[in-house]
Amino acid sequence: MVEPADKDIKPLSAKLLGISSHSTIAAEENVVFNIDVSSCGDNANPVVNIYDADLSPVPVIVQKRSNGIFEYSFQPKSVGQHYIDAAVFGVAVPNTPFVFNVKEQIDVASIRVYGPGIDEEVRSKQTTHFFIDAKEAGKGKLEVIMKDSKGLPVDIAIVDKLDGVYTVKYTPQFSGTYQARILFEGTEVTNREITVKPSVDWSSMRIEGLKDEEVLLGYHKEIVIDAGRTLSADEKLQVITSDPDGKKYAVKLVSTSPNTNSVKTLGHWSAHKIGTTEFAVLLDDVPVCTSKTVVLEGEDASKCRAGAGEGSIALTIKGPSESKTSITDHSNGSCTVEYTPLLPGLYEINITFGEKKMAIPGSPFTAIVDYPKDPSKIKIKDFLDVLPVGASNIFTIDASSTAKAPIAVILPKDQQEAEVKEVEQRIYRVTYSPRGVPGDIVPVTVAYDDTPILQNMHTI
Repeated sequence: MVEPADKDIKPLSAKLLGISSHSTIAAEENVVFNIDVSSCGDNANPVVNIYDADLSPVPVIVQKRSNGIFEYSFQPKSVGQHYIDAAVFGVAVPNTPFVFNVKEQIDVASIRVYGPGIDEEVRSKQTTHFFIDAKEAGKGKLEVIMKDSKGLPVDIAIVDKLDGVYTVKYTPQFSGTYQARILFEGTEVTNREITVKPSVDWSSMRIEGLKDEEVLLGYHKEIVIDAGRTLSADEKLQVITSDPDGKKYAVKLVSTSPNTNSVKTLGHWSAHKIGTTEFAVLLDDVPVCTSKTVVLEGEDASKCRAGAGEGSIALTIKGPSESKTSITDHSNGSCTVEYTPLLPGLYEINITFGEKKMAIPGSPFTAIVDYPKDPSKIKIKDFLDVLPVGASNIFTIDASSTAKAPIAVILPKDQQEAEVKEVEQRIYRVTYSPRGVPGDIVPVTVAYDDTPILQNMHTI
């Protein structure tokens, strides 16, 4: 080591404080550090140079704070490696020169963490997720560290949507309190506790009486829930209704099998309000089954009125087909009539009462019956895949097994319009003559109720 000629000059006693090779600095950040030369001798003035990744000098502001203490400040404008050297009396300050890293500027406070897997109820054995929105935070590395109630790591999957939003998926295996620690560029964003409740087992549960349907005022619904097993003391079974006004009520449930391993519960509901009532079966607050019942105003030939005295009910149904019928006597002056028509069309329902077979008020009733709307029931017959030049394609569309709705055949604009003629009830004959040269492929689209459902091709 070369000793300075002046024994009072001690450049190696200089100290650089506040920045080192381990420092990570954000672009545009105002960085302040000090150099202490109080033990270096008189007139010791440090010289400091900072360069960016392109070796362009970075402006440095220096102020003398006290005897032998100099303060330096700078603002890096670019990211990447930067270089700093400092010298006193031409001798490098100890531990200089060195390299430090400048990263993108980040704003951790702008990061949002939300979603069902962190804000709402979480159940064990059920996959859930939450979102991390770092759009406004800048570029940086995201870390998610999750541990279960025993402190063991939880497997997670982070899906980067490439728009600054991340989806974090995980499946808690056990109940308890979980910890989710989220870091962005090494800075903690949040450290959240997640309460995981035990999973709900409804695999053996059977529910009767809840389905999407339309009923009339006064309709009575019986709800039967067979849990298929004995429920534990802390498992809560509920049926919640939400009426047309948005008010929620709990249906009173009564156990019908208290001494068996298979718990069967019974509930009753009557239609008192016109509109849609929603039903939800909840086991330990987890939805198991949902349905909607639309209550309509009007009369129904399938329901008799009480208070008519003793007598018998007679029922005749006339229509395109015979109908399977059944009558259920509720032994309270009311009965329920069910009938199953086999063909679509207009049916006349006559209901009489007593030995004189007097028609009840409103009888005869009429009902228009049709198949459910099901495009898959439509069949195409005799369609030709290959046609000679100038020949006509004649094929049949059979829509006799679905609800009545307009049938159309759509051809490309350069083709003539197809003729669609109903030759029998819901049986259509289609005729058209394609234009083109040999090898041309003409697409033919069949539309049902203005919705394309089938497409065939034929070659000229």
